[in-house]
Parts: sequence; C-alpha cells; structure tokens
Amino acid sequence: MNKYLIKYNFKNIDCFKKIDESWKAYFLGWAYSDGCIEKNLYRFRINLQEGDKEVLDFFTSKIYSSNRPLLYKKLTNSKNQFVFTISNKSVVADLLKLGLYPNKSLTLKFPSVDQVPENFLKFFVRGLFEGDGYFSVIRKNMGVRVGILGSYILLEKLKGHLFQIGIKSSIVAKGKIGVLQIRERNDVFNFYNYIYSDTEPFVLSRKFEKFSSAYKLRDHCRSSNKTSKYRGICFRPSIKRWISRVSINKKRINLGCFLTEEDAFNARKSFLKENGIQHE
Repeated sequence: MNKYLIKYNFKNIDCFKKIDESWKAYFLGWAYSDGCIEKNLYRFRINLQEGDKEVLDFFTSKIYSSNRPLLYKKLTNSKNQFVFTISNKSVVADLLKLGLYPNKSLTLKFPSVDQVPENFLKFFVRGLFEGDGYFSVIRKNMGVRVGILGSYILLEKLKGHLFQIGIKSSIVAKGKIGVLQIRERNDVFNFYNYIYSDTEPFVLSRKFEKFSSAYKLRDHCRSSNKTSKYRGICFRPSIKRWISRVSINKKRINLGCFLTEEDAFNARKSFLKENGIQHE
C-alpha cells in the first residue's frame, strides 16, 4: 500500500468520483482557481496566503481522516503561504476527469453539468470567486464591483450562466486572461445572494465579511430612506452623515455627505433644479 495512504488515510479515496455534495463543488471551485496539478499527474496542491489557512484546514478535515499538517512556505517578495496537497494517483486522476489539468490558466473550461450538477453549481462559483475573485467599494460614488479572473472560455460560460439567473456581467482583458466584471449595484448584490444565500459548507471569512458588510450597509440605507422625510436621503451610521443621491437613467449619482438631513435634501433639490430635472 502507498505509504502516503498509511500515514494520512483518506476518509473516502473515491470522494471525487463525482460531485454529489456541496463541499466537493466548493473544493472544485477553489481547485479551478488556485489549484495546480503537477506535470507528472501524481500530485495536486493549493497554495494560499497564511491568512486564508482556514480554507485549507476545512479541506483537510473533509478529505483526510487524520490531521494532516499543511506545508508552510516562507516567501521574500509576497505573503507567506500554507500548502494543501493530495499525492495519490487515483484521487488526482478523478480531479483530471473533473476538468483540471497541468498549466490550466489560459485554457481551463467551465465544468459541464456532468462534472458539476446544477444544484451544486453555486458552491462551485463561490469557491471560484473566493479563490480568483474580488469585491471592491468605490468610495467616490459608493459604487460596488465584483470581478473574477480566469480563462476567456471559462468566463464566457460563467457569464452565460449568471445571465440565466438574472445577473448581468461583462468580460474585459487582463493580459492573457480575462476578468468577468459585475458592475451594476443590483447585479452585484444578486450575485451575493446567489453564492452566499447560506454559508454552508464553508466560506472564506475575509471575503465573505467584506462583501456582507457592504450588503448590510445597502439594507441599512434602504431602511433609513423609508424613515427620512425626503426621497433619495439615507443615514450612514459609520460616518454619522446623511447621504444624498439621485438616479438618472438607472444610474445612481452620489451628491455627498452632510451633517443634517435638511442639508442633504437641499443639495439634492439644488442639483435637480440646476439640471432641469423634475422627475427621476
């Protein structure tokens, strides 16, 4: 028997024969984004910055029956890393059948329905986003953005899938790869609801908390707007200011932050008058 299996037993060496649990789809999303199969087709690994070790600990607990230690890499020009590995030809062969292969970055395809069934696809997309995606807030106009990096062929399929569930996106070039961008506020938060409608089986805390805080702020502004005397005004408790906004042709314009509700209203009123806008 393989010495690796004796020392670190797999809970189920056939666990990746098919994706039939949410954690497997989530793992595969991470494998597509940050995973690597070495050229000898014997070893699979995921390298993550040490702050994201929790994800690798979760995978270890699901795949191995014993507490298999992670490798630790000290780097000089970037953050130190932890490394999760699978060194078993049978398991790696199953990952190959699920769409992975060496040097995949530029040509990786979106998984077929046979590889990842529809009911597990959101967990795959969550892993993909947490591995190779970003969420950002544009402070100038309080806009929000989601981006996912990948091969063009993968992103085109992902774009089509998101469109089918009502989320619009676009793809822009970033060197030899592409970036799928979600730019409209409603689409961004619909994407949040899609991948984080529940937090099972696992989430990367760093990205989940950043995304969730923006989502909660949106809900707070909506609820605050209902109690304001004026349309387009909401209170942001984090800065203790009233926010004034207008929407023109479905585009939101931020008019600034004000100490009082009346000041926010007057700024909005002046903007509408100066631009000859009677109705939004």
